[in-house]
Amino acid sequence: MNRTVLLVAVLTVVGVSAALLLLTDDSHSSSAAPVGPTTAATDLDGERPEPRPGIEGLAPTSTSPASSEPLESSGVLAAILRGRVVDRGGHARSDATVVLWRGGLGGFEHMFGPTALSTQTDGEGRFSLIGVPTNVPIAVEASTSDRAPKRVTVRPLKGGDTRSLGDIVLERGTTLTGLVSDTAGVPLAGAAVVVHDTLAGGALVGQGSTGEDGRYAIEHLAPRQYAMTASADGHATMETVQAFVLGAPGPTWTVDFALAPASERLELTTIDPFDVVVPDVTVRLLQRDPNSPAHFTAEQTSDAAGRLVFEALPAGQFDVTVRSDAWYLTSSVIVRTDSGEHTVRVHPALAIHGLLDPAVDQFSVTIRPDGRSGARVLGGAGLTRQVDGPDPSGTFSWEGLTPGAYHFEVRAPGFALSRSQKLVLGRGIDELDVTIVLLAGGRLVGRIDPNRAGVVVQLRDASWDPASSLEHTFPTPPVFGLSTTTSDDGRFEIDHVPSGRYVVTARLAGMPAVHVKDVAVSDGGTSDVGLLTLRSGGTLTGHVFGPDGLPRAGATVRLASEQHHQTAVTDADGSFVMDAIPAGEYHASAAPGTLAEALRYVAASDVHVRAETTTQLELRLSERER
Repeated sequence: MNRTVLLVAVLTVVGVSAALLLLTDDSHSSSAAPVGPTTAATDLDGERPEPRPGIEGLAPTSTSPASSEPLESSGVLAAILRGRVVDRGGHARSDATVVLWRGGLGGFEHMFGPTALSTQTDGEGRFSLIGVPTNVPIAVEASTSDRAPKRVTVRPLKGGDTRSLGDIVLERGTTLTGLVSDTAGVPLAGAAVVVHDTLAGGALVGQGSTGEDGRYAIEHLAPRQYAMTASADGHATMETVQAFVLGAPGPTWTVDFALAPASERLELTTIDPFDVVVPDVTVRLLQRDPNSPAHFTAEQTSDAAGRLVFEALPAGQFDVTVRSDAWYLTSSVIVRTDSGEHTVRVHPALAIHGLLDPAVDQFSVTIRPDGRSGARVLGGAGLTRQVDGPDPSGTFSWEGLTPGAYHFEVRAPGFALSRSQKLVLGRGIDELDVTIVLLAGGRLVGRIDPNRAGVVVQLRDASWDPASSLEHTFPTPPVFGLSTTTSDDGRFEIDHVPSGRYVVTARLAGMPAVHVKDVAVSDGGTSDVGLLTLRSGGTLTGHVFGPDGLPRAGATVRLASEQHHQTAVTDADGSFVMDAIPAGEYHASAAPGTLAEALRYVAASDVHVRAETTTQLELRLSERER
């Protein structure tokens, strides 16, 4: 798995989540649905499974030993999840594996990854996951060898909770099929096709080989994004990424591959601007199939003489890129297999040297390249470094840079975050020196009413909109990490705040947040935001039902007004809960968890939320108006 594929996967899934939130804005076709007794989770157009009594009295099954340390739960008593795995006909699956997934990957609440906590279903298809972490986004995935995996999002649990998920219904899923041929269209027998899940650490999810007719079939795929490779003896291996994130495309999904003969040889030499050979430079070749999304790649590192020999290549043209923390290309390079030996001219990386005023011995420095200018940090290193005891004091050097514009941010004890001016590296400017003046910053103070200890107070940029519909999917962290908690008398203070304007937010679990906008802070000054009053909010609970009247798992429920926005995802029984909602009038809407279905179905209703009151809302999905 390469980083490009992973990045595509992350952006695709996050984009779908954002789209689901926005899709519900234009719908006012409503409908409230009666509460149904069943807890089955099915597809909208799926068959209704046989009814199953509740399983609250379920006895725990054994949990597989974790291969890593037990999941932490912040010192809070862990929770238990129980349920049953069935097929579409309602028959218990005693051969299912059930795995706990945890959200919050990459800072995104809806980005999930598997944990070490798993178990097997018993003879009646039942399972228990014991030791589930609390107060974090979680999901449960069930799978068998002859069904597609099914992942169900679960509301965060509290310490000591035991929650029943009801029946998790497994479908046969999508069959990935297609033809593997040579570039003349002749079928290739015995070609290997391999499929990996791009968001589960590159986990292998399926593989197969072609028959005499060159065709392959890989069954039981869930609606996700996959990386595929096709290979055959004597032919170039092709790669592609296929996204099922719009929902299951149907019983089959076709992906064809045309593999070119791998009979060509290409010799390259890496040299510097003075024609001196450069060893230890990694060169990557990329050839795209003009008739499909597939591509071929090959990678090697130059030897002591700067030479690279690529064997078994397809004929034609290749794009050349370089991976190195010391060398870069100034422009795109294209080579061909039919034009003899090639030279690849690489240029030495550039550097910036910094001096802090006053000089300090401990600080962190972050480099900010302006990608629009071509600025880039080579080698894949992080953008922040911790500096301890530099010699001389208060200095740092940042190497491995390409031409372009940069600026630096420095954090040091006793000072506000301090920035450099814009620095431009380019032709004839291989190195730059910069002095960064450390500023004391300002002080922000205030008090919470009623007096409460532990209220979280955070600062964000003045342009931040807490009611933005994207905040739930792309949460905005505190600017510069400026955050504190109130003392026993409800007071708070944040020192070393860079001068500027901010939104101040006070947040206590179980209560709506309070926002104060356009708070000015000046260097060396004290800004008092006064008394921030916390008011009780309300709770909204309910269910989302499909057009067939069955509870709909994984649906996104959105609550919106001009001042507040909140979302939730339904559990396996179609239920949802939203807490700490400011009292007022809202528009509530629900959409299925896959974009393909969200384009077709919606539910909407207006609702009034009262403080210290639980409001019940039932939503039933129906066809969108055309």
